[in-house]
Amino acid sequence: MSTLTLKELSAPAGQVIKIAAGKTLDLKSQGIVTLPVGTVTQFVRATGSTTTNCTSSTFVNTNASVTITPLSSSSHIYLSHTAGGLANNTADVGIRITRAISGGATTTIYTSVRYGYATGSFWQPMNWAIIDVDEAHNTTSAITYTIQINVGSGEARHCDNASWNFVVMEMQQ
Repeated sequence: MSTLTLKELSAPAGQVIKIAAGKTLDLKSQGIVTLPVGTVTQFVRATGSTTTNCTSSTFVNTNASVTITPLSSSSHIYLSHTAGGLANNTADVGIRITRAISGGATTTIYTSVRYGYATGSFWQPMNWAIIDVDEAHNTTSAITYTIQINVGSGEARHCDNASWNFVVMEMQQ
């Protein structure tokens, strides 16, 4: 194998630099690759269908969690969670995202304490949906993000006869 050392690789105007058919450009084997800001460097998805019942004003963990190990401590982590559910005679249904860094403390990174409510003693649909960006993880250790819910009164169900999806994407900064 030969080593070719260059300061810059360029092509004439209107032309592109191509890798020969059947050949691979391995960007992970040696050194550091600088990608444009906003490039997705990782995509992790978790899904499930276990229901979490909540009758507590204290936030409780749902089964919706996902773990990612960032490649960079300065990257941004995009989080997207959706789930079906139900609420019955509730006041101030809340939802939040916690971040637990491997070997470290758990931090709340998003909270909505008045995400919804359901008047009357009958079940009403709840759409548990959150999009957030974690810009402050500052680690390359494994991070577990977990969805938690609570109610001021009554009962709420996360993922009642439905499924949940939790997607995290690491973006280069």
